[in-house]
Amino acid sequence: MEAAAVSFSDQGSDSVVEFCCSECDDETKEARFYCENCLKFYCEECIEPHNKLYKKHNSFARGEVNKWPLAKKYMDFLERCEVHKGKQIEFICEDHDKLCCNACVLLNHRTCSNVKMVSESVNNRPLSGIRKLSTKIQHILGQTKKMEANFRSELETLEVSYIQRVRDIRDVRQKVIAALDVLEKNTLREVDDIKSCFQESLKSNIDDCTKINSDLDMFNAILPDVGNKSKELQFIAEKKFMDKIQISEKYINDYSLKTEYSITFCANTGIEQYISKLTHLGITGHNNRKMPAHGNPNEIFTFHDKYTHIVNLQTYSNQESENISISERPTDEMNLNNDDVSNESDEDIYIAGICGFLSGQIVIAFSNQTLKLFDQQYRSIGRCEVSGSCKDMCKISPNEIAIALFNEPDSSDDDSSGDETSSSDKIHEVQLIGLDKGQLIKDRIIQLTHLCIGIASYQDDLYVTSGTALYHYKLTGSLVGKIHEDKSDNHTVWKCAVGLHGDKIFLTNTDKDCLITLAMDGSVLSRLDGIGRHADIHVTPLGQVLVFRDKKGIIQIDGDGRTIIAKDGRIFDIRVGDIRVRVQSVYYNQMTQAFILIPEEDEYMFVFEKQ
Repeated sequence: MEAAAVSFSDQGSDSVVEFCCSECDDETKEARFYCENCLKFYCEECIEPHNKLYKKHNSFARGEVNKWPLAKKYMDFLERCEVHKGKQIEFICEDHDKLCCNACVLLNHRTCSNVKMVSESVNNRPLSGIRKLSTKIQHILGQTKKMEANFRSELETLEVSYIQRVRDIRDVRQKVIAALDVLEKNTLREVDDIKSCFQESLKSNIDDCTKINSDLDMFNAILPDVGNKSKELQFIAEKKFMDKIQISEKYINDYSLKTEYSITFCANTGIEQYISKLTHLGITGHNNRKMPAHGNPNEIFTFHDKYTHIVNLQTYSNQESENISISERPTDEMNLNNDDVSNESDEDIYIAGICGFLSGQIVIAFSNQTLKLFDQQYRSIGRCEVSGSCKDMCKISPNEIAIALFNEPDSSDDDSSGDETSSSDKIHEVQLIGLDKGQLIKDRIIQLTHLCIGIASYQDDLYVTSGTALYHYKLTGSLVGKIHEDKSDNHTVWKCAVGLHGDKIFLTNTDKDCLITLAMDGSVLSRLDGIGRHADIHVTPLGQVLVFRDKKGIIQIDGDGRTIIAKDGRIFDIRVGDIRVRVQSVYYNQMTQAFILIPEEDEYMFVFEKQ
């Protein structure tokens, strides 16, 4: 087989030397030439004496690297037996169509009748062309990397769920403290066992994805060069590529449905009366429902026509019913005056955003510098004041949100142009807020030098709109850069949302009544006109793209941002008498599987079950 180049990786830096000089003592000296007669590599200093001594030798510079042998790490990857580490592939069992090393033949294929040397078999087999496999490998690699990201996300969700359930268990324990020591140990042991079982499963899945991704990355790196090598090497590569693709496709099919890992705990309400007869604090369990791993952005966003809760956002009074008709909306008699809502006039207040936590609790941001926390029964349980007017809100982790704040004294938002400002009276910042022990806790602040109108996040990336530009930040507060700008008017980059897989960004242009879809590098993918002025946008956890329009209700856009696929009447139909209620904000709480809907009047919050 062909000679392999020595590979060297500098562990202390990002530099990698794939071909080092064969003559120099310094193993980090990069080779610039290869002699096919000597089968050696030479740096720029060593090639001169070599050429003088061996004038008839053929040496090739970096520009002809396709005539060089593969780097040693690639050769080892191709020729190494995956079953018996350190053994080299030399045979193929044609009975089983498997590549084999000496140990494979001796242990597993001794009775097979058609075991041949690779060099012998390759001459009798046509090669179908390994370069054709590149597209398929790229496709599979994209799928497995998304699956790995999902598994890592579920591992984080499991950990947060575990912490929350342990807290629930200990809350119950406080009521019967004198007799809980043994019961607590038994219950926590079950929770720990569930966590350990799921954690082991998720880590195993992550390891599997990492191994497949590593192999596919290696294949992808090899493809451009191996096609010019010997038939023997091409045959091995093609065979290994096909085997790995089969393994990868089987793995993707086996795990095509996403498993949700979380821990449940149902407290025993009669524990105080029956504690002496019980062996546990409650019933522990888990949620591991199979769900589509990637959602369907084009599935129409719908819900039941009966709401289960209605909350008066002026008084925070709550009605609960399993069968309240939408037409039976409470009358204005429920709108009791309550100065707890606002320090501004009612007509100046609007809902800036809705977010949910892993516990099922939700938070609503009001434009009057106030956040309100609601429990799973939609009762108001806490509030938090911030330093500026809330403009938008997004979730950045299972128990943390980011609020876009903007105050500009003596001027209205409509006059903002998105330019950088330095006035000490102006507030342009992002406030991070966490949930701890059922309370909203203010965390760090990210100071901005531009207006802060809309906000969205994906993993550790934060995207902020200024009215005319879209900025990319890290959650640490560092600015990555300005990725899109349109100064043709004052409100050309208004609100934003990130696609389900983090592969695109949706922007609303309120001056031109259009939706702009960007790639993550800022390049424009599409434009959809006619969405309405002052439009807000929300991407549900299942990938649906929803746009809320000033005085025109809600529409749903396809996952590519090119077409309106549903309007008010098909998505929902809330009516008071014969008048249809227009919706300002919608949020899908994935933990409770409920739709939370706030009409334009900002008076009530409706809660619906998912269909």
